[in-house]
Amino acid sequence: MAFSWKHLVALFTLLSVAVASTASNESKESSNQTSRSSNETIGINQTSGNSTGLLVKSMSRGSTLRVINGCNEPMWIAHCCNYKYRQNVKIEAGASHDFPAYAGLMGFRLWPKLRCNSDGNGCRIGQSGGKGQPCGTDGNWRCQAHIDTKFEASFGGRRDYFDMSLVDGYTLPFKLKLRGCSVKGGTFWDCSGLRSDVCPRGNREYYNGRLLGCHARGRPGRGSRSYIDLVHQRCPRTYAYDLDDKNGNFNCPHGTTYELTFLCP
Repeated sequence: MAFSWKHLVALFTLLSVAVASTASNESKESSNQTSRSSNETIGINQTSGNSTGLLVKSMSRGSTLRVINGCNEPMWIAHCCNYKYRQNVKIEAGASHDFPAYAGLMGFRLWPKLRCNSDGNGCRIGQSGGKGQPCGTDGNWRCQAHIDTKFEASFGGRRDYFDMSLVDGYTLPFKLKLRGCSVKGGTFWDCSGLRSDVCPRGNREYYNGRLLGCHARGRPGRGSRSYIDLVHQRCPRTYAYDLDDKNGNFNCPHGTTYELTFLCP
């Protein structure tokens, strides 16, 4: 078949369009690949960013004090000082409550109360006064002796410093378990043997004729010899007297959970 000049021009035009179309498609495919590559890179960056965010969030997570009522009756929890949390938290028998322990909370103190009125005051045990803690039980408005079993701590941005203080005495036995931290001597304190009936007779404290707990006696910050020996025997790794650091002073990374179980006296 003979081709005229017109036919050749038309054929040339068709070939040019085809080439252009192929080039365009290759360009689009290249662009799509670049876009996918870019998106994959962005995806990696975004994932990395989220992981970093989670890591930062995890690192900035505050500590937690989980209080468990290991007694067979309701318990109320009192605290001081400058803690931004409600007072007299009621915990039913066998239940627990998580208290947030945020960085910057210094000089914190917490103790248990038993046999209270519905508002968590007027307690037979633990109504020893303090900010937000009126004194008095059964019509006697004198403060009870400050012999409460106490958890004490200062929570920093990196480290927490804590102790179980029995310097003034004790009211309830307890167990303490660390989660997320290990210290010298282990992660578990079992002071369940520190009951009221093992208290030396001369150290027993009464209020309105009822046994309140065990008083350290002796001079302030330094109980009687029999009391200190009892605490060190039944409840080692606690403060039995002021500056009893070798036994009672510990620190953990901020973000630790302190699982504290109070038991019946």
